[in-house]
Amino acid sequence: MSEDNNSLEAGSCPTDTITVLDKTNLTTELVLVEYPGIVKNVEKMINTLGGNRKISEVFSTENKRLELRYHPGNPYNKPVNGDSHRSCGILLKVKIKKQRIKSENNVSSKSVANVTILGHVTKAYRFNSLCDFQYLPIMKDPVTKDMKYVLNELLPPKPKDCEQFFNTPNSFLFLPPFSFSKYDTVYSRFFRDNQDAGRIDLLKSSNPKTYDSKNIVSFSMSDPIPMGSAAETVKNMAVKYVSDDQLNTVKKMFEECPVWTRIALLYESKISHDKMKAILPHVAYYYVTGPWRTMYVRYGYDPRKEFSSRFHQTFDYRVRFNDGITEFVRVRSQGKLPENHEGLVLPLDYPYLEMNYLPRSRQCILRYSDIRLPQVQEMLQKVPTPLTGAVCTEKYGWLPQGFDNQVRQIVASYIKVTMTDFFKKQKKDGDGGGDDESIIDDEAPFTDDEDDLTDDIKNLVEEMDVSE
Repeated sequence: MSEDNNSLEAGSCPTDTITVLDKTNLTTELVLVEYPGIVKNVEKMINTLGGNRKISEVFSTENKRLELRYHPGNPYNKPVNGDSHRSCGILLKVKIKKQRIKSENNVSSKSVANVTILGHVTKAYRFNSLCDFQYLPIMKDPVTKDMKYVLNELLPPKPKDCEQFFNTPNSFLFLPPFSFSKYDTVYSRFFRDNQDAGRIDLLKSSNPKTYDSKNIVSFSMSDPIPMGSAAETVKNMAVKYVSDDQLNTVKKMFEECPVWTRIALLYESKISHDKMKAILPHVAYYYVTGPWRTMYVRYGYDPRKEFSSRFHQTFDYRVRFNDGITEFVRVRSQGKLPENHEGLVLPLDYPYLEMNYLPRSRQCILRYSDIRLPQVQEMLQKVPTPLTGAVCTEKYGWLPQGFDNQVRQIVASYIKVTMTDFFKKQKKDGDGGGDDESIIDDEAPFTDDEDDLTDDIKNLVEEMDVSE
């Protein structure tokens, strides 16, 4: 009360209020249900929520919706769902007792407010969803033309009445739809006829785009290949400030070799990733499936018709040495290797696989021409030509079946040779190093003899039947 309210005129009844607070039940946890209606009967309100048992089941289950049915006995209505939200509050019970005090010149009253905390609230259920159409089983009587409640004629009231129910003919049809809407949440989304109206196309600030989808294709033996780029690619290069020299550098690389990997283009051109991302849709299309998966191919070049494109097919190699080599070959998300390992593992941005080095990462996407191992290149040269009956297939391209498995065995053998030399050098230098037997191959037994490994590689090449 303000001071003006406390200073009353003569004959008025000033009031003093004393508040008594009881904090005994402060730790009691309660659940708040924001009921969307005026409650005049608590029992009927609880029945609309499914009863005490259903309410307790919802409260004890995480992320379960509380159903509200305005007609609990009517199965032909859709419930309004209430979602749980975090809340913070306390429930108070206030009792005020007033006592009048009479004196000679004035009459005053004294109030005592007993405030009891019933508990605190941490979770609340709010009914913010849409209320779908509700149906009442009411039909018009054809004789009296009055509306009558026909639920008992639609459903048997008791299980024992089923025989009588199905033997009684029905004179009307009541076929309400299951639901009118699939979702009951409100979307504040506005639809416009022109999505690009009022946007600045040059800056690309409100609707940034990555690659043009026209240059991303799936491999097929019958579909035509893209022959040129879209007009938007020129604008994208202008936004990224791509110079003519940078564009000509990439074009020259695709003239020399029509198929490239992304990492090889970045390594050979020395162009930044952002600018290369704008240049590639202008000069090449991208395969997402097939023998040239993840490869950029020059517009107009069809690898399905060029036998030389076998050198540029995709080779997906994954390191299979789970013991002994994982400390050397890293995942791309990991940091730098120790200094004593830098001369053993190829850099992450190096696009080729060299002899006497470990792969740059545990999974490498390479072209077969990027595998700089003599045995692999010799196998590529011995692949049967189209004159001898070779054809391009959707799964293997120009290479025979099982060719990739033979190349994996050769690469795995070279990796074992590299690791053996590394451990022998460490032992010779007195560093302790590791144990040769800790390197395990899933496909072939490990051997410490380098000459035996070289013989195995030669045998793989000789065993390849070039006549097929």
